[in-house]
Amino acid sequence: MRRWWLTGVAWLAFLQLTTVAQADRLVRKNVFVSTSPQLTVRVSPPFRYIGEAEFTTTTELGDQTQGKAYVFIDSNQEQVQRIFCIELIPELLRFPGNLLGNIAADLDFGACTLADRQYQCAASLISFTGNEPVAKFITPQGYSLPPCLLAKSFVTTDATTGSYLIGIFYLEAVAGPVFQCGPSRSTAPPSSAQQQLLGQFEEHCMDAFDAYPRRVREVPDFPGLHGIDDATLPSGPYKGRH
Repeated sequence: MRRWWLTGVAWLAFLQLTTVAQADRLVRKNVFVSTSPQLTVRVSPPFRYIGEAEFTTTTELGDQTQGKAYVFIDSNQEQVQRIFCIELIPELLRFPGNLLGNIAADLDFGACTLADRQYQCAASLISFTGNEPVAKFITPQGYSLPPCLLAKSFVTTDATTGSYLIGIFYLEAVAGPVFQCGPSRSTAPPSSAQQQLLGQFEEHCMDAFDAYPRRVREVPDFPGLHGIDDATLPSGPYKGRH
């Protein structure tokens, strides 16, 4: 009997540890919350959460690491119009000088502030090849992806609870003739028509989400997990700004 009781206690402790570990990140009512790293983002309707994609990538030191992408879409039936994605990758970059990679062909780049974090940010024109983790996750669910998109990237690192690369991405379908995706991209400055469309795109991006400070009130039964219900979120969301 005593052995059974000890086994039961050990199993209960394991379940409690598992529950806490699984509660490190969750999405509820279009609010993404993570405690490792600390991040709270509210995604605006009509975006809806369709799930979590896992992918493997390589660190600067050549090691394999497992990243996760939390994917929201805005679609017209099966045709995706917009994508909002949060990516968290552990131990990816130890010396983050330039997190954006090759910025020569980006339409715009610089530093941005979301809530209490500094991000490197860029606007770029992209087309999916089908090999991207997000594309591989969305298309098997029966959705079609647009051939050409404007993308806004916010990328930073966090070392408070381990080493993480944090990426927040907003993507919006775009059609010619103002912007056209192709094998070669011009590095010329955007035209006046492109600048006007980029301004509208930036407004759409900022309307798509709110980022909140790292420390928010806790949710009962989830120690250390930030508050995500409407009543526990701060009353003043922090919009991104250059």
